[in-house]
Amino acid sequence: MSGGSRSSEPGFSRPSRKLSFEVEDLGYWDILVPHTVYPPREDTNLLARALKTIDVGPGLAVEIGCGSGAISIFLASLGWRVEACDVNPIAVAAARGNAQAAGLSDIISIEE
Repeated sequence: MSGGSRSSEPGFSRPSRKLSFEVEDLGYWDILVPHTVYPPREDTNLLARALKTIDVGPGLAVEIGCGSGAISIFLASLGWRVEACDVNPIAVAAARGNAQAAGLSDIISIEE
């Protein structure tokens, strides 16, 4: 993980941290996480590994409370279409920016 920075991405008017989200043996993404948004942690990694382990899909996934979009990005990288939402408009902007940076914004829809 790296230190804090300010992003010029649209929707990021607050300080953001660039974090590495890695699911062991499955993928690695750099994502921007504003300070008011829950960052990917051990529970995020555990959920991603569990989703891969159950070996279903791909299909349509719905993520409620998507935060930075880490799980949505992970699922989309496995071929899932993802409908995600969050009540925090800063989280929505972060998740959209992270999905776009990962090249997955065409299969991830994020709403407030």
